[in-house]
Amino acid sequence: MKLNIKSAFPVLFVAVLLTAFGGERFAVAQGGATLECDWNPNDPHKMHWPQLPDLSPAGMDVDMSLLFLADDFMCTATGPINDIHIWASFHDDVLPPNGPGSLIFEITIYSDIPATASNWSMPGDILWSRTFSPNEYSVRKLDDSPEGWYDPAKELYLPNNHTQAYQYNFCIEEEPFIQEEGTIYWLGVKELASADANYKFGWKTTTYILRWNDDAVFFLAGNLVSFPLTYPRDHEHAGESLDLAFVITESPPQPTTRPVSPTQCPVVLTQCPAAVTQCPPIATMCPPVNTQCPAALSICPPVPTQCTAVETVCPPVETLCPAVDTKCPPVITRCPPAVTLCSLVHTICQGVETQCPAVETTCPPVVTECPPMQTRCPPVATECPPVETRCPPVATECPPLPTKCAAVITVCPPVE
Repeated sequence: MKLNIKSAFPVLFVAVLLTAFGGERFAVAQGGATLECDWNPNDPHKMHWPQLPDLSPAGMDVDMSLLFLADDFMCTATGPINDIHIWASFHDDVLPPNGPGSLIFEITIYSDIPATASNWSMPGDILWSRTFSPNEYSVRKLDDSPEGWYDPAKELYLPNNHTQAYQYNFCIEEEPFIQEEGTIYWLGVKELASADANYKFGWKTTTYILRWNDDAVFFLAGNLVSFPLTYPRDHEHAGESLDLAFVITESPPQPTTRPVSPTQCPVVLTQCPAAVTQCPPIATMCPPVNTQCPAALSICPPVPTQCTAVETVCPPVETLCPAVDTKCPPVITRCPPAVTLCSLVHTICQGVETQCPAVETTCPPVVTECPPMQTRCPPVATECPPVETRCPPVATECPPLPTKCAAVITVCPPVE
């Protein structure tokens, strides 16, 4: 089940950072300085919460070589989107020839089409889009730990496929998209690789506890129909909703530069009293979430079928009828006429016009001789056993009353 508990997010967010990243996995650029347009876990954001990457063995990278991906987010502050940050890896840790910063990306922001009873939510109209070439974004290595690889188009899951993770930072200074607080948008990312690329780029999944709202979706190349993303078979979260790792931010306001003044201000020493902050306990109650899996759509390409020509050659048919020798058994009263039938030969070739030669059948004459029959019946002796018939006595008792009793007549049936 996904979380949708905005009030409890600050506590969960700090806990996840401490446990998942240990405070060290988000390294800074070489020399110790933070990269321009970079982002770290303590930096501000302007979406429901940062969907940080899952850098555990349960984390995966979703293959983008033949498709592009999108995930939804809610704006929490009206204003421009100046920074977009995603996390990614490469299949088998095989990098492009010119390194991880030599890629070309197309980043798009869509409106939201909410889910219905018969369909999942998905990106709607294109609201903003921009292509980023090398040197128009920054990238830095993030982590070295085993993670999986997932190709949803082929339903292929490879655990422990690679170890290197990277953070991609996209700065948007000119004509940024202006988002409105409380509105749900979709962030779409497409890596514009050449047809002969010898590497595969994948967008990382966010941690299981930081998933938000609806499933991320993928689009096949050249197809405008989206499909929801769920964890693959053999994964510990198989069949459950899957989200991608990214964060939406806004550039902080630039400090105002004042002219040099001949005025010298005295040193001000300020001593602040120690502040003791007591935070009340936060009770988090997650409502039950009902997950409805949409029907899977399968699109099969047409398959050309070529059938070879069929040539059928029928051999000549020769029918020989054997001689018929008929013997009548000793006890037969009537001998039926002997009929000898030679079955016709039918040759049927499917779909082929076949011409078979005429069949001429000659059967020899049949002569049947039956001997004369005599029937004798043996004498039949019939003996009937004697029949003895007994009639029971009839007793009639009359009570001592002035009653007249009728005479009793007993009739026994005749015996044959």
